Amino acid sequence: MEKIKNVPLKKAFIYVVCGAVLWIAALSGFTIYGCYRLQKMILPVSNEAVLTIVSTDPEGKKSAQQQRFEFGKETSIPVGFAVGIDYDRAPDSEKYAAASENLAVEFTVDRIDNNFTLLSPKRQLAYTILSAAKIVLPLIYAIVGILLCAAWFYREKLQKPIQVLMEASENIAHENLDFSLSCGNHDELGTLCDSFETMRQALVEKHRELWGMVEERRRLMASVAHDLRSPISIMEGYLEYLRTHIPKQDLSREDMMSMIGQISEAAARLKRYTDSLQDIYRTEEQELHKTAVLLPELLNDMAEDFELLTEKEQIRLTVTNSVPACRVKLDGQILYRILENIFVNALRFARTRIQMQFLLENNMLTVRIADDGPGFPESILRQNCFVPITTDQTGKHTGLGLAVCAVLCRKHGGSLKLENRDCGGACAVIQVFADKI
Repeated sequence: MEKIKNVPLKKAFIYVVCGAVLWIAALSGFTIYGCYRLQKMILPVSNEAVLTIVSTDPEGKKSAQQQRFEFGKETSIPVGFAVGIDYDRAPDSEKYAAASENLAVEFTVDRIDNNFTLLSPKRQLAYTILSAAKIVLPLIYAIVGILLCAAWFYREKLQKPIQVLMEASENIAHENLDFSLSCGNHDELGTLCDSFETMRQALVEKHRELWGMVEERRRLMASVAHDLRSPISIMEGYLEYLRTHIPKQDLSREDMMSMIGQISEAAARLKRYTDSLQDIYRTEEQELHKTAVLLPELLNDMAEDFELLTEKEQIRLTVTNSVPACRVKLDGQILYRILENIFVNALRFARTRIQMQFLLENNMLTVRIADDGPGFPESILRQNCFVPITTDQTGKHTGLGLAVCAVLCRKHGGSLKLENRDCGGACAVIQVFADKI
């Protein structure tokens, strides 16, 4: 039973049909033979025969006579009958001799195969039923065998996978993905169920990613709205102050220019926030353009560019590249943008050195950028760069760069993780999917 579940549908169907045909043939043969033996018991072979004599006289006139007898008792046949002479018409020997000389006689012996007409009505009925059974029962066996074969094949090979797939379809139609899909078969339908389970898991991941994006968007909007209140409040405060004191003409030119400068700086901060938000929206809609690139050459070229930035700041850069020589498909421009953004952020807080490490495992390119600065604040680690949090009080940095990098990593099939090192300093772990060619 378990073996048949591992056989492909076509082979399983052939096996079942051949098995059913063999069973039907064997059962039909046994039935026919049994009915034949019973008929033999009811109607044994007869030991009788019929002797037919056709005699032709000189005038061409034919006459026929029949005599029934048993084998072994042929002597009971009258002698005159044996030569075609009627004793009543030719009683003496002279007539017998004359008749026998002038007659042409033909003898025919027909054996009586059975004596059905001699049976009792009950035996005749039983014999007839057995004759019909030899035809009807094999036909019934064939019909019942086909039905049983189809029912068994459906129950063992089709019923459970179809039921599982129907239930899964209903769950998905009702947006319920909290279930597992398995039918236990290893045939085509089992493969189909496994593919359906893979699709369900992909839908779960997509839904989780979608809800994560919605949650990120909600938190992003809430954080941006919170940060926008500060420059707006500043502008409202100065404008209200000017509205109150300008009519009184008790403000000096220097005070007015200073307030106007503060209002202009707050407006510039608002512009930077709106530009950064547009950048995030464009990033989410940006399409990947993967091309074949050579590793680790591409990573070494990026590291050389970053090393030029560290020389200006007198920061030492240490690069560890463990990526083997290979060709992969990825979007080099997006990867460069992610690394540049994270590296510039590390360069702002590093004291003496920055470490970069490249690693490629299971088609996932991992880049670790660590510095020896103060590390990430707990507020940023809790949000894991999903909202624009910044420690810059000048307003020049909106804190949206990490959010942009997180979006780009996710679009490239990876992720961005922030952490603090045990020895001190911050560390950003960038992962992007790099399909080997």
